[in-house]
Amino acid sequence: MQRTLKMVDTNKLYELISAIQKAIRWCEVNDARYFARKLINMGVPHTVWGQLRIIAAEDIGLADPTMVGYIEDRFDEYNQLMKHYGTTNQNVKEAEKLCAIIDQAVTAEAIAYKSRLLPMMTFKTLFDIYQKEEFKKGRYDYFNLFTKASEKKDERSALYYAVLVDKFFGDRKTLLKTIRDKGSIRNGDLINSWSNAYEKHQNLLTLTGSVALLIRDLDFTHGEYKETIDNHLSIPSEKATIPDRAFDMHTKAGKIKGRGLDYFFKVSGTVKNERFPNDWEEIGKEAYFAADRKGLANEKELIKAIENKFDAPPEFLPI
Repeated sequence: MQRTLKMVDTNKLYELISAIQKAIRWCEVNDARYFARKLINMGVPHTVWGQLRIIAAEDIGLADPTMVGYIEDRFDEYNQLMKHYGTTNQNVKEAEKLCAIIDQAVTAEAIAYKSRLLPMMTFKTLFDIYQKEEFKKGRYDYFNLFTKASEKKDERSALYYAVLVDKFFGDRKTLLKTIRDKGSIRNGDLINSWSNAYEKHQNLLTLTGSVALLIRDLDFTHGEYKETIDNHLSIPSEKATIPDRAFDMHTKAGKIKGRGLDYFFKVSGTVKNERFPNDWEEIGKEAYFAADRKGLANEKELIKAIENKFDAPPEFLPI
């Protein structure tokens, strides 16, 4: 990745990554396909796949929980062809079949139902741990608390203790086995798909999704996007311009414009075709703004702050 970044305009790269995500959030199929093709032509198709994995959980999530597995399946197909033909990232633009698989995956995400539930759940949980947790219990105590909370369908507590057990006590194997075993009662195939994705890529959103699927009943069908992908792929994509909302706090241009969390939540972080109300939205926003006042409105920085607290001697833990 670093070697490739030296060969491209990194500002343009991150702007296009942002543009793909914003287009998918607003169901702008043509634009998402066009921006993905621009990245392929730049010789960085792997960045498209990386972003599609994030979007599957972050912007689609439980609105269509089949998307996480769908993206993994398309990538496996793509990767097998890459190996078969001996294709490099730089040469993907010349491989029609490989480009077609990426086009299919991007289109699927753009037309799917959306939800920003999981990022709010994840960040709120991390901030609660940062604020409240004194780490006075042992790993098995936290694991038992997770088990009890999941049995009571207490989503907030179950996620809190699941993150503690996995992220800060390092017992991922036992936790995921328990989640999968309990998933035999509800959403089993989906839970397997999400937990497998978490094992592969360690995107915390997929752990959050696994826990939510364990707790929640899905009272809607899913996978509808598969029925209409071909309708969109039959139309060639047209040139698109990166929208202003893509220049948010995650890009250099957005930082220059002074765009922070307020702009993100009002504009660039919004989604169209939202499947259900986000019952974590307001408490999630409150957590983000509170963390921002401490310079911790970034998941990595917040996790680092929790780790510092976890490693501190007992006498230095906050009371």
